Amino acid sequence: MMRASEIFRNADKDYSGQLTYEEWVRSMESLGYRMQGFDQQRLWRMIDRDGSGQISETEFVDYWAQYGN
Repeated sequence: MMRASEIFRNADKDYSGQLTYEEWVRSMESLGYRMQGFDQQRLWRMIDRDGSGQISETEFVDYWAQYGN
């Protein structure tokens, strides 16, 4: 979980405590995940559990704890 928090904080370029869609896409690409269109949007919606349009550190860490490597 500490690794996931580190990844999140490196991706949060504006230090808002939330990842925008663009920040999230760049972070996923930097981790080697290259998705397009529907797959990318589907994963975004899966991680953004509260539907806020941004991914919180908790949402990101929870996702990585379950599915990350």
